[in-house]
Amino acid sequence: MHLLNFCVALLDSIKADHGFNMDSKSVRNLLQVMSELSATEKRDFLQFVTGSPKLPIGGWCTPTISF
Repeated sequence: MHLLNFCVALLDSIKADHGFNMDSKSVRNLLQVMSELSATEKRDFLQFVTGSPKLPIGGWCTPTISF
């Protein structure tokens, strides 16, 4: 996946909550770091967050992960 497509997919699938919003420094920092990860590091992060190294059918928009 190209970097721009990855960033757009990530932005479209994040729902900031619990006092955070998309302009929160923590959310912006996460997006910045995520955009700089290699494919292996993205897979490792996904494994950490979801328990699976692969996205479900439907991609980033399918899992519901709240901050």
